Amino acid sequence: MNRILVVLGALVAAFTLGIGLFNFVIMPRLVQHNVTVRVPEVVGLDESAAEKRCTALGLNWKVEQRRASPGVPIHQVLSQSPEPGTPVKPGRTVRVHVSSETQQVAVPELRGMSLRQASVQLENTQLVLGRVSRIYAGDAGQVVLASRPRAGAGAVEGARVDVLVSVGEGTEPYLMPSLLGRPLEEVRNLIESRGFRVGRVTYRSRRGVYPCTVLEHYPASGALILRGESIDLVAAAPE
Repeated sequence: MNRILVVLGALVAAFTLGIGLFNFVIMPRLVQHNVTVRVPEVVGLDESAAEKRCTALGLNWKVEQRRASPGVPIHQVLSQSPEPGTPVKPGRTVRVHVSSETQQVAVPELRGMSLRQASVQLENTQLVLGRVSRIYAGDAGQVVLASRPRAGAGAVEGARVDVLVSVGEGTEPYLMPSLLGRPLEEVRNLIESRGFRVGRVTYRSRRGVYPCTVLEHYPASGALILRGESIDLVAAAPE
């Protein structure tokens, strides 16, 4: 009799233990597996407030880039990926770009340089080549005649500098095609294979678009472009 009671007790204990394991270990994992949260909107928030909003939902946080943004307070979130409202599982990483301190730099002297030399000089000064206007005169080749802002003027880091270029009569312009909707890597290879250069590549969150798809480019389609010039690209942010 005592042996029967011992066996029954062991069975009851095993059953109770099984229920406990199911309720407190297995079931929470099954529920957690199907749980999703919606990515909060953090663009425009201070970095620390944005991070708290994400981590409170169980999301990871990563600052992918810090860049100067004129007129935007330091440490403010400029862009995010995934987009706000996207359903994701806890543990997903929210990647952001955050504004950094802007500094004034002097626009370098560009007159007499080739377009390529001027672009490199601007990059070395933390500036960006902007709109290129051309006049056809002289021998073949491209020479910078003037810039706006002018040499010596102050500009914030990351600002664009427009230039006026003298283009030789023998330089043949090309019509810029549309590159929209194509994979970024494919576009890079196409640009370089045709004798042009890939300029600045920036990423932007875009719901419903495959990651690393080209969204915009400068110069835009239909513009005239000369061999050796750079083409700036905007692509959908990677996952």
